[in-house]
Amino acid sequence: MPANEAGSILNIWITIGFAGQIIFFSRLLIQWFLSERAGKPVIPIIYWYLSLIGNTIVLVYAIKIADPVFILSHAVGECIYIRQLILHNRSRAAEAGPREICPHCGQMMAATTLITGTDVP
Repeated sequence: MPANEAGSILNIWITIGFAGQIIFFSRLLIQWFLSERAGKPVIPIIYWYLSLIGNTIVLVYAIKIADPVFILSHAVGECIYIRQLILHNRSRAAEAGPREICPHCGQMMAATTLITGTDVP
């Protein structure tokens, strides 16, 4: 492989690594902004999605450069971010209450909507 081609490939991987880090870091800026606006600590769902996306890109980069410390720390992070998204989705489903299919239109609706005719949590 010619030297300039190897340099181009290296530059692409460095760009990928930086892109992952930028996405990963952006979660903190968003969380900070929303917490300041609310006047209390807030962790929005986008925080976990940006964590997962940025972390995955950085993990791929770490695997490419074969850095075992980087790989281990980001592999563990991957599990944590996925778990947080699972917990968030379970929590939202529990808050929404039971869901039923409307016999009139076939849409999935909250059970309270079917009983009362209004979407009451």
